[in-house]
Amino acid sequence: APGREEEIAAAVGLALAHAVPTPDIVLLDSLPQGSLWPTFIGRGWPRPRPTLVSPHTFPWPHVHLEEGFEGWLQGRSHDFRKNFRYYNRKLIAEGFKHLVSVDAQDISERLPDFRRLYEARRAGRHGAGPAFDETFMAIVAEAARKLSGTGRLRLATIERPGEVIAALLIVSAGGHASAWYMGFDDAWARLSPSFVCLV
Repeated sequence: APGREEEIAAAVGLALAHAVPTPDIVLLDSLPQGSLWPTFIGRGWPRPRPTLVSPHTFPWPHVHLEEGFEGWLQGRSHDFRKNFRYYNRKLIAEGFKHLVSVDAQDISERLPDFRRLYEARRAGRHGAGPAFDETFMAIVAEAARKLSGTGRLRLATIERPGEVIAALLIVSAGGHASAWYMGFDDAWARLSPSFVCLV
């Protein structure tokens, strides 16, 4: 909930302090500029505290959807709108559709495809990025079970029967939605399924 960031961060710090082995360094990557998360996490961590490192801070890219999707889309450039509509039409013509799953069973059924797409893209980046391993699969499946139907965890896909060609994990809290892991099938790159899925 908005306003509880300090409480949540302190709980995260306490949980990390009890990890085995206890970390000496905690890397908090890709935080927005001016984020207080490192400070708040440190406050929850009993002494001795680890080194908290935030190597990549940046102006956080975000969109506001007060006017809904169409209102937001109208605020994009002509080329952006044209490209989105073009690729979306092409994907529909190939029998694909955009789905957003919030139900645990729907998400779990698509997890193997999501993993395959993400890992294929990671391989194309020479292994850059965190692995989508069995542990992460189990974490997402457990989160899907606990948050089923709430909209707090969503899996967006571009798919047709028997084939998923793009997938994006979306986590929501405090009135914000954040896009996390993403993958797409390079065989369909000409139709930009990752772009359409993200939009």
